[in-house]
Amino acid sequence: MKSAHSEFKILHRLKHHHVMQVLEMYCYRDKLSVIMLHVAETDMKEYLEKLDEMEVGPLRHEMLKPLPMWQGCLVKAIDYLHEMRIKHKDLKPANILVKGGHVMIADFGISKDLIDEETTASRLSNDPQGSPMYMAPEVFLEDRRGRAVDIFSLGCIFLEIST
Repeated sequence: MKSAHSEFKILHRLKHHHVMQVLEMYCYRDKLSVIMLHVAETDMKEYLEKLDEMEVGPLRHEMLKPLPMWQGCLVKAIDYLHEMRIKHKDLKPANILVKGGHVMIADFGISKDLIDEETTASRLSNDPQGSPMYMAPEVFLEDRRGRAVDIFSLGCIFLEIST
């Protein structure tokens, strides 16, 4: 519950068209519920997997069209998060929602709100959280990570989009 409340608090503070928005969180009959905007059709991981499986044709061509635009959208979203002093810490295609050609960053479960902190770097626990395939090398090699690791993860996502 503490983790969910922390994620809700971060998301409730954020107001950007490429970041998932939440309105309210409540418990009812021992179930946690979150009211949010922009329910997605899929996530980027599933979208890219479907694209890989498609044969060349008009439908595949249509699905390829928004990919270059998404890169700019994600850069703007990460820039906004960092301006708001939020480190996402787990950027990957599965945490990017897709609805009607529009992308939104989601899953702020391990994100860090730095609004009251002097530095953007943080110490890692013995067990780094996140998705290893998208983690910057310094996450594994050093005991600190700043907002730059979000940029590394974004680069991995861009490589995946490009290929």
